Amino acid sequence: MGTLSSVDIMEAVEKSLNRLYPGEPVYWDYLPRDVERPCFTLECPRTAGEDMNAVLVHREADILVTCYAKVDAYSDSSRKELARRQGAVLDLFAQGFLRVKDRAVTVAGEKGEQIPALATVTGLFSWTDGRPALPDPEAPYDPNNPNAPEGAKIPRMEHFEINEEEIK
Repeated sequence: MGTLSSVDIMEAVEKSLNRLYPGEPVYWDYLPRDVERPCFTLECPRTAGEDMNAVLVHREADILVTCYAKVDAYSDSSRKELARRQGAVLDLFAQGFLRVKDRAVTVAGEKGEQIPALATVTGLFSWTDGRPALPDPEAPYDPNNPNAPEGAKIPRMEHFEINEEEIK
């Protein structure tokens, strides 16, 4: 079981949106100039982490999904269509978890907002990961070996003896 990142969560949300709305583009962060509507955008405006114990960390990520519907001659979208799209994403997050790689990541909460041009849904995802591996302090120092373990690239503290008679 490897560690997860907000990018992994966003990729899983993108796959779920592609299953719900096949063939519709899912953009990351921003809409391109020549945007195809209907579509979605994904953003991760916040991530957080805190220690659980010596070997585990708790991670959180807010994933913002923005829903866009086709626009009319006045560049306005159908509120009914936006509400349908928003409802589908809310339902996706309301399951309580999302399959991400080999894990089921908890979706603790979701909220949605809507204006005439778009609808948004934010899901709060949380999961537990193992603490990133620390370098092995016992690995022999070898800064010139590119295949050496990470700990082998850290210089060792010099060993020395104190001559107590010279101190007196």
